[in-house]
Amino acid sequence: MMFKAGFSQCTITPEVDLCMGGYRLRRGTALGTHDDLKATCSAFSDGSTDLMFISLDMLCLSQDLIDVIKLEINEHTGLSPQHILIACTHTHSGPDTIRLSGGGEQIERYLSGLVAKVISLVEEASSRMENVKVSYLITDVNEVAFNRRLLLKDGSYAINIDYVEEWNIKSRGDTDPAACAILFENESGVSGVIVNFTLHPTVLGEDNYTYSRDYPGYLVDSLSEAIPGGPVVSFFNGAFGNINQIRRPGEWIATFEEARRIGETIAGMLINNLDQRITIEKPAIKASRMKINIPRRAAVPMTEPHAGKQPAAANRRDLHASGSTFLTPEKERLYAIEASTLTDLVSDTVELQLFRMGPMEIIALPGEIFVEYGLELKRRSGNFHCLVFGNSNGYIGYVPTREAFGEGGYETRLSLSSRLVPEAGEIILETIDQMRETL
Repeated sequence: MMFKAGFSQCTITPEVDLCMGGYRLRRGTALGTHDDLKATCSAFSDGSTDLMFISLDMLCLSQDLIDVIKLEINEHTGLSPQHILIACTHTHSGPDTIRLSGGGEQIERYLSGLVAKVISLVEEASSRMENVKVSYLITDVNEVAFNRRLLLKDGSYAINIDYVEEWNIKSRGDTDPAACAILFENESGVSGVIVNFTLHPTVLGEDNYTYSRDYPGYLVDSLSEAIPGGPVVSFFNGAFGNINQIRRPGEWIATFEEARRIGETIAGMLINNLDQRITIEKPAIKASRMKINIPRRAAVPMTEPHAGKQPAAANRRDLHASGSTFLTPEKERLYAIEASTLTDLVSDTVELQLFRMGPMEIIALPGEIFVEYGLELKRRSGNFHCLVFGNSNGYIGYVPTREAFGEGGYETRLSLSSRLVPEAGEIILETIDQMRETL
């Protein structure tokens, strides 16, 4: 039987101005919309196995809400939650869906309406299923994504958000320059595209108070306009936990023009290499899912001495704490408050998914996993072309490497966005290896 696919998209920009997510010090509601937030749905079938990939232009969604959406989709379509992937692009210019800055009932109403929109999106994509040819393209895009953790000559670490003199940088961390596009082509053109790239959508900073998709918006729009057929283009971020767009430490170009440059640079590299794409002759689908529990780090009770700063962890150096413009006293206070609230649960439920589509392997991981883990997953993929979809199926915060906890840095500060044990990434890699063996 022929491979079938159907695609749909809709706008999910809030109708009211909600508190924005992504930056702890940004308070107040959005002041408008620069470009609409979107949701896309890609439905696939090889005749025996069906899949559904959903991408949402927002910061993240909780595991509980992901479970609700998947059960709703199951009730409407019969599709097993095991075969449904829901990811957020992680734009920092959307509503505060994890409630770091408030939002209350308005956020709850927005999320309730979002569920209904996703169900309609799924039904539309399912109704558009048609025979398609599948092909893929992988190309490197350099000089747009950078590891924000810098090793200095004295053995300490700095974050590239702060100013650091070039002569003082001993080495920069890894990046993943691979841009991948999977194309689905019907008789009249390309109807859908899945794009994967590894980079935080943080071009726009905490001074921006308008809704925006950040650079992924320019990326998907450029591809949709350039590829014959005007396809629905879905963006899935990678293992972007420690990857941002800052080329020179301390120079954060937080403009829409910069977001456009980055998005269109990635799109341009893919467009220029479209004639090099490889057809997948028999894109048979396989799918696997596991839910595991990963322990949290011990919560810190909120006491008066801790009110102004996060207590130092044993054997941990604060990453460039001296002179840092990013780790301000107010942020330290907020980290301490958040840490004191992490007392209800001792572990997080972590949903992992593994899909294969011919020679393509797609691994879906929740939260902001560090790029080193993404690269290691690709290294272990054998003969498959491996794609890592981060921030999928829930939010577990940052997943730094064990070494990063020794170095320090805000990604390792106990908070709502960093709460798992240092070995969390290693547990995830081991679980994916087990899933590979049984698929």
